[in-house]
Amino acid sequence: MKRAKEGDANDGEVMQCTPLGAGQEVGRSCFYLKFKGKTIMFDCGVHPGDTGYTSLPMIDDEFDVAAVDLLLVTHFHLDHCAALPFLLFKTNFKGRVFMTHATKNIYYYMLTDFIRVSKAVSDTLFSEQELKNSMDKIEVVDYHQEWVVDGVRFKAYHAGHVLGAAMFMVDIAGTKILYT
Repeated sequence: MKRAKEGDANDGEVMQCTPLGAGQEVGRSCFYLKFKGKTIMFDCGVHPGDTGYTSLPMIDDEFDVAAVDLLLVTHFHLDHCAALPFLLFKTNFKGRVFMTHATKNIYYYMLTDFIRVSKAVSDTLFSEQELKNSMDKIEVVDYHQEWVVDGVRFKAYHAGHVLGAAMFMVDIAGTKILYT
C-alpha cells in the first residue's frame, strides 16, 4: 500500500485513513486518520497470534505519533487496547486518550492479566507500573457526551459489543466520520 506523505498535493484537504493493524487481519486494531491538520488514532491493540514487538500496530517512521491529537479506544478487548501503555510510555505520543468508564475499568484488569501471561513467555511490552501510570492518562467519556479537543468534536455511542463498548462519531470541520 502506498502511503500519503506530508506535503502531498492537497495536504490536509484529502482525508488520509491508514490501518496500522487490522486492515487485512483480525487483531492489532489501530487506525490513523488525518484530515485538515487534525490527527486521530482509533484503538491501539495487539495481534493475539503474535508476541512482543511483532504484536504491536505498525507504527513506524512514516507516522509521527507525536502529532496525534487524540486516541479513541472503542473497547477493552486486547486487540483494541493492549498496546496503549506501550504507545504512552515507549513512543513520543503526546495526545489525549479517551474511552468509556467501563472500558477503562475493565482495561486495567485485562492488561494486568496480559502482563502476567506475557511474563510467562518473557515478551513483556510494558511494566505493571506503566500500566498503572496509563490509568492517569486516560480520560473517560459518557455516551452522547460531546467533547471538543483542539477543534475536533466527538461523541461516543453505545456499540453493544461488550460492556462499555463505544463507536465514535467524529466531526472535523463539518466532515463526520463514524468509527465502529
